[in-house]
Amino acid sequence: MESNVVLNESYAIIINLLATLVFGCSLLLFKDKKEKINIKPYFILFVLFIVSTSAVFILQGKFGIIIAGMSIYTIFNFISLIVLMSYKETDKAFTKVLLFFTIFVIYLGYNLYTPFNVRQHDGRDFIQYLNGGHLGYIGYIVFEGKLPDMDPQAYWCFYNPPLFHLISAGIVNITYPFTNDYGLSLEVVQLASMIYALIFDIYVYKILKKLDIKESAPFLLFFIAFSPAIVFMSGSLNNDMLSVCLSTMAIYYTIKWYDSEKLKDLILVALTISLAIMTKISAALVSIPIAVVFLYKLIKNKDMIKKLIINYIIFAIIALPIGLWFPIRNMVKFHIPPTYVQSVELDNEANISKYSTFERFFTIGPATFEDKNVNMTREHAEYNIFFTTLKSFVVDEYIDYEDSETVEMYLDFLFKISIVISILFLVNLVYLIVKRDKANSIWLYFFLLLFALEVLSYVKFCFDFPFTFTMNFRYIVPTLLTFALVIGKVGEKNKVLDMINSIVLTLFIVLSLALFIAI
Repeated sequence: MESNVVLNESYAIIINLLATLVFGCSLLLFKDKKEKINIKPYFILFVLFIVSTSAVFILQGKFGIIIAGMSIYTIFNFISLIVLMSYKETDKAFTKVLLFFTIFVIYLGYNLYTPFNVRQHDGRDFIQYLNGGHLGYIGYIVFEGKLPDMDPQAYWCFYNPPLFHLISAGIVNITYPFTNDYGLSLEVVQLASMIYALIFDIYVYKILKKLDIKESAPFLLFFIAFSPAIVFMSGSLNNDMLSVCLSTMAIYYTIKWYDSEKLKDLILVALTISLAIMTKISAALVSIPIAVVFLYKLIKNKDMIKKLIINYIIFAIIALPIGLWFPIRNMVKFHIPPTYVQSVELDNEANISKYSTFERFFTIGPATFEDKNVNMTREHAEYNIFFTTLKSFVVDEYIDYEDSETVEMYLDFLFKISIVISILFLVNLVYLIVKRDKANSIWLYFFLLLFALEVLSYVKFCFDFPFTFTMNFRYIVPTLLTFALVIGKVGEKNKVLDMINSIVLTLFIVLSLALFIAI
């Protein structure tokens, strides 16, 4: 079973401050300007959460292990939801705030029992920062007070753009005088990843509403937000979640700009997509469908050509320097191409280069269904791109289930349901393409292009670097947006498919929540 984070005074205060921020921001975000807000249920929810956190802090250790405290924390929050759902005098915004806060509780719970050095990718060592890794990158900035200025090819992960690591180092520097513990300060950085995940969820919801997916938007948000891959990323100490968050924001502002034609929305597209690239180079894939939308807008509105070209020049002036300064710096200073990825030793146990293209797509090894985790041993390393990616969607790479048959059962069911969901997605996609409204399909084409680019780039990456650990869903998270669009639109057109989708996705959501309560 997983080890757990000790909830000391500093950490408890930080969590309660985050709760205050989440409540305030979600209330401002979701309230209807025309509707008078009844503040009482919001206040009750907020107070119950503070009581829950305080109970965990006071009672942890009283029963031998912190699991008891986490159980009380969970019970308090479920009581909160029951009490408030029975509260009759609530406004429309309350349901959305409650939905959003439920997601916050699950992410926070995961972060509370997952230390900063558990289930991380390329973390390495914060103190011994010259060993590289994302923690080493953060540590270098903290202890040296500057970005690494040596050849990044010699230090693992130092070739990555620095936005995530700069923000993380800033958090460590701000919190360390209060925590006097670098480990605890890194736990706060972990909470920052939780905030990125919450912002991602907000913008997923906003995108669905913009695309007129109204009835199923909360349900689809639950599926995405509670997908194991996203919950894992909410506690990650690498640049994945921030990159996905900013890319999703860029997509939302692109949709908003297309409708409004306002320069401020275009500037927000420029800022978010460039900051996404400044976080992780692969985020540049999102800029391709955005550029196609720009071109389509130009062709469709010939009477606005002068205005649009001026706006696009402003966009480029903002986006290009922010997004490309770091890869250009590395290219000029160290002769590293912008698409550079560090290589792995060929004698690595997870090397699967012996398998043919046909085998990588159409055959599976015994570990695919026998092992609940992703097998990376030399004899049985998993090599099928589709099945390994789906398994990483459920377990990332590894979940300790040896002491719990219940967790093992959840993992088995979630993996198999993920396969069913993938097949359902293809059925829904074919149906939607056939039944599409040809006069109003720009956003369907946008998200299909995004999906194709993400998948093709990912498959190329898997073959360029033939190791089991390169097959991970965290590299293609934006495909979830295409999934949500397709399922949401089909639900409005075909009630039979909508019912099947709802049953399968509901089962997945329930099992995913049960998994994170159990581990």
